[in-house]
Amino acid sequence: MPSVQVTLTYASLEDAIVDLAKLRAAAKPADKPDPKAETPAPAPKTAKKDKAEPAPTLDYDKDVAPVIAKAVAGNRAEVIETLTRFGAKTGKQIKPEDYSDFLEQLANRIDAVKAKAETADLT
Repeated sequence: MPSVQVTLTYASLEDAIVDLAKLRAAAKPADKPDPKAETPAPAPKTAKKDKAEPAPTLDYDKDVAPVIAKAVAGNRAEVIETLTRFGAKTGKQIKPEDYSDFLEQLANRIDAVKAKAETADLT
């Protein structure tokens, strides 16, 4: 296979690390499907609904605060940086509609730091 060179430009090192962590997570091989297993028939198409179903709402005390508390223990800088990106100094200042995005970005940043640490250990 011929080699390919790709150049990407990011606003910050953290943005690059987060993006690379996403790529790494997406590149993990999935379980190989059993070739003998039958492929399920595609689901029948349904008519589009007029209104989109609302995303499940997250509760700060049940869903967000415990994740922040656990993350602060080992990744305080990533928590602060992610809070800052959402215009918040504390978790309670995050808008409820942003809870899901906040949790996803926080997880990506923590994964990126872990990946960077693993890479540093290899060198």
